[in-house]
Amino acid sequence: MRGERWVLWRALVNDLPRIGSAGSRSARLHSSPLVTAVAGSDLASERTFGGLRPREMLSFAVVRWVGTVGALLMGFGALGAGALPVVDNPYRAFPGGTLLTQLLQASSVIVLLGVALLVLAWVCMSRYVGADLGGVFGRPAHGRVSPGMLWRTAAAWVAPLVLTAPMFTQDIYSYLANGAIVRMGLDPYSAGPVDLLGTEHHLARSVPFIWAHSPSPYGPVALGMAAAVSRVTGDSVILGVLAHRLLGVLALAAAAWAVTRLARRCGISASTALWLGLLNPLTLLHLVGGIHNESVMLGFVLVGME
Repeated sequence: MRGERWVLWRALVNDLPRIGSAGSRSARLHSSPLVTAVAGSDLASERTFGGLRPREMLSFAVVRWVGTVGALLMGFGALGAGALPVVDNPYRAFPGGTLLTQLLQASSVIVLLGVALLVLAWVCMSRYVGADLGGVFGRPAHGRVSPGMLWRTAAAWVAPLVLTAPMFTQDIYSYLANGAIVRMGLDPYSAGPVDLLGTEHHLARSVPFIWAHSPSPYGPVALGMAAAVSRVTGDSVILGVLAHRLLGVLALAAAAWAVTRLARRCGISASTALWLGLLNPLTLLHLVGGIHNESVMLGFVLVGME
């Protein structure tokens, strides 16, 4: 009886499509940069591209995981310690959002712990990209990670920040309010968002006090993009935040592409340039977490220079 079961099991296994085989649907599902980076499935080919030794591959995987965990902690903690809307906070509906909004100190600790892990991972990654930090964080690796691995690392570190609440600044609500002003055909340079939209408008109420009664400081390109976001999202806070973040990430990716091209032209390692520019915690926290529109400016300037 046991032998018959084994024969039937082997026949069933042989007839079923193998999970993740070449050309299968599951193989395509596991080919995204985010899944590849988190799973570490690109490390097997790093010997060909970067020349890392097996022990160095494992160390790099650990460093990348530390940064990913840091980004996840920041994304989770931002639901309570982020720059949340003053009224109708949509992030309460996120898993754990209601609890975290009641635990400001705990949420802040989670975010700061995530920042510390992200910074630690970035600094420790220096030895794998050819950056010389005086040997403080170990001797340089035998080889260098490929730019492709750093792009996938950036995908893993950026994704949790894209899907969470704004962090460290409320400037995004000024962008949203000015976008609504332009969409309504009003002059954003004549008065502040509160003056033009009214004190009861849900976007105007979340604008930082310093900008509430000030005319728009943004140029026509930024205002045009904000107006387009306002039309597409219908002045939804959560969709507006997501749209501005996606625009910023696209601009940041364009800037990083230009940086690699400029680095090669100047005889500098593309991996080092990506590590210093794209994966830099200041870049991720300021341009992705804070959603500052300087990312669009950087994209235009650097692509133009290339």
